[in-house]
Amino acid sequence: IKRTERFLNSWIKRMDLIVVHCNESKEYLINKYNYNEEQICLVPHGKYDTNEINQNKLTPLKNKYGIHNEIIYMYFGKIDDYKNIPLLIEAFEKLNLKDAKLLICGSFATGISNDVRFWIENHKYDNNVILDSRFIPEEEISTLLKIADVLVLPYDRTSMQNSGAAILAISNGVPFIIPEFGYINDIKEFPFVHTYSYQDDNEHLKNLSYEVLKFYSNFDRNILDEISKEEKNFAKTNLDWNEIGKKIIIRYKKLFN
Repeated sequence: IKRTERFLNSWIKRMDLIVVHCNESKEYLINKYNYNEEQICLVPHGKYDTNEINQNKLTPLKNKYGIHNEIIYMYFGKIDDYKNIPLLIEAFEKLNLKDAKLLICGSFATGISNDVRFWIENHKYDNNVILDSRFIPEEEISTLLKIADVLVLPYDRTSMQNSGAAILAISNGVPFIIPEFGYINDIKEFPFVHTYSYQDDNEHLKNLSYEVLKFYSNFDRNILDEISKEEKNFAKTNLDWNEIGKKIIIRYKKLFN
């Protein structure tokens, strides 16, 4: 570990410019490596392209999952140890919410531990929890997310500083429940971001359950539609790749002046 730290310290100090996607990354470079703030370019990760909703596939998908008028919670993404899928399933099944379903959608990561994969594949699921562990093709993602009323992403909060699934949710106008970390802290005041914190597994289960229940208790489809519009506008205004590229180009040009 010490050798790795020495290497990183030497490598980082050689950089003329480092691009980061959140304030937490910026502060880490400054405080951990005494890196010059003027040499840090802070820009968000850009939005994802969204595919047109295929209405012909939407109804068969709902039928496949047995969806009628329930509130739909969805996990979307690779299934891996640090994504805490068993904890999410435990939280949802204990709440036993009427007229609500949890969809777990995504394939298993190659590095997932055998015991976590075994638990997920062999768990006796309640009728309101559905596992779809296939690879989701890109052209199906937007249609699949259209089913969701909210994404639930209960990651280990120390495992990352950004989340592709969260950016994907923003791009498609789907609110999400997620722990506080990295880029999420930069946007947690927006109504489409439902955050919580925790210090251990017990607190994680408790606080995750609280946010799931709060979304259920406050559910209003008309309000949700308005929040979805605001979320898509946020993506268009703040996560546009052309604007992000312009900011990075300006910083590059300063290096050569």
